[in-house]
Amino acid sequence: MFRSIVENAPACILAVDETGTVTYCNKSAEQLFGHRVKTVRGAPIAALMPGAEMRDGQLILATQHSDFGVNQTILETPDKGTRYLEVRQSRYSEDNGPLLNIVRLADVSLRVQAQMALRAQEQRWNVALRGSQIGVFESDLLTGEGKATDTWFHLLGVEDPEGHDSDALWHAGVHPDDRLRVIEADAACEDGLTERSETKYRILHKDGTWRTMHSVLMVAERDSMGKAVRLLGTMSDITELQQATDRARAREEELRQLIERTPIPMTVMTRGGRFLIVNEACERLLGYSADELQRQTLWSLTDNEALAELQREVAEMQDDGSGVHSSERVYERPDGTKVDFAIRVTKLSDNRRGRGYLVAQMLDITEQKRVDRLKDDFIATVSHELRTPLASISGALGLLRVKAGDALDEQSRHLLEIAGRNGQRLKELVDDLLDFQRLATGGLSLEMEPVEILSVVQQAVEETQPLAQKFDVSIQIETEDSLFRAEADPKRLKQVIVNLLSNAAKFSPSQDRVLVKVQRAGGDCHVAVTNHGRGISPEFRQHIFRPFSQQAVPETRDREGSGLGLAITKGLVDRMHGRIGYDSVPNERTTFWVRFPMSRDEGEISRRAG
Repeated sequence: MFRSIVENAPACILAVDETGTVTYCNKSAEQLFGHRVKTVRGAPIAALMPGAEMRDGQLILATQHSDFGVNQTILETPDKGTRYLEVRQSRYSEDNGPLLNIVRLADVSLRVQAQMALRAQEQRWNVALRGSQIGVFESDLLTGEGKATDTWFHLLGVEDPEGHDSDALWHAGVHPDDRLRVIEADAACEDGLTERSETKYRILHKDGTWRTMHSVLMVAERDSMGKAVRLLGTMSDITELQQATDRARAREEELRQLIERTPIPMTVMTRGGRFLIVNEACERLLGYSADELQRQTLWSLTDNEALAELQREVAEMQDDGSGVHSSERVYERPDGTKVDFAIRVTKLSDNRRGRGYLVAQMLDITEQKRVDRLKDDFIATVSHELRTPLASISGALGLLRVKAGDALDEQSRHLLEIAGRNGQRLKELVDDLLDFQRLATGGLSLEMEPVEILSVVQQAVEETQPLAQKFDVSIQIETEDSLFRAEADPKRLKQVIVNLLSNAAKFSPSQDRVLVKVQRAGGDCHVAVTNHGRGISPEFRQHIFRPFSQQAVPETRDREGSGLGLAITKGLVDRMHGRIGYDSVPNERTTFWVRFPMSRDEGEISRRAG
């Protein structure tokens, strides 16, 4: 049994004969020295421990005296780096046989490294203490007396420290509610249960105010029995910091109460989506109590794919640095009911603590979505119901003008012309409403194909000529290269160009010229329509592509329109993967432009030509 204990002991045990050869080693020694030789047993001790030598059969090791009163040696290992080993030696002979040198090595690396770290920390403290407001104190536990630096006394308002005992002054001034807690923490350090005692407490200043102090205490000396006999510590005034922390906590509590009382569903979450603060409105929206929510994350509430997609989008938002994500989702409550909600997630960073938070605001838009669907259905129904009678009315008016035109008097013919124009205008309004409704609901189908841009522009110009003549405006096409194509729906592309040309003609001065420029722009086809009218006022620019928006100025009141043309145009361009924009200088010129990617075969032709 004794041999088994030695063999499996955590300390390394070696037996070295008078020639310096290892005759025995336990498992710990094999593990420690195994990287140096093929086998430890039978190896020369000098190969294992550099500096080892034999003198008259006695092993002499290269060691140094440590602060703990024992010899140490240093060994470099490939896996754990520098190892500090406590060395104990003895000699043993069995039955008057040859003497053996017994070496016991205990790994004390952690203890040494801790001591080195403490020394380094003390050095840093000494540097930091110079010129700082940190007081240093020392307590002699044998005599019960305390000493401290002048800074320590000044922190308590004592200008002349002469004759003052720092320990007595501390015990007399510390707040009664804090005294026992600090004494217990110091006692744990003295007993070796903790490395140091770090406490915060209130202490009475000479001016009669309570100051908050931060103190760090360590055992500086122990007797031979390990009992603490001298303590060393620091004290610093953190009153302002504590007051700021108290104010921050008060503001945090105010924020918590504000969120909880807000009628809009709100929650504060960790970056991983775990609920921290939840208000009642959020509980009602999600269908869980605050306690239930705080035990899980937003993404784990249901198996709803919409929440999984939201999680991916919020993660991307946190990574790309934008800091804000907004979207709409359909959520299924635990009782099975579904709710449409809009959510806005904002990323917040706590630089002091190195943490990140998410603030989510949610809005129940179920009723709004229902009303939107009713509105879309109403527009679609009304538009479809109006189309047939409008076509009949327009056809009847046209036939009447042809058949009975010469037989009618001037006033009757004039009335027929007014009715025909108004019927055509009403038809255009209905068409705009239908197109807008289809774009809004995703019901507009497109047939994408390579389209010759110039050919579409020419068709659009021809279709717009009657309107241009009405406003005494001419249209001119300018291009450098007529042979290029874009990926688009030809019918809808023509509608886009017609809308831009119509707007330009309507808002051009009489006898002006509208310029249509067609050209390449990198890998895109670029079409720009320019007129020289009043232009777009700065306050209207943010509304330019919104539905039912028209710039209300006296010069444009006689221009007919539904206010949907540019909204439809932008919707069509977006659906065809193009871009639209404008540049306007008031009372000088306005240019609306669209860009579409060139078709693949056109791009290939361009590369070959280059």
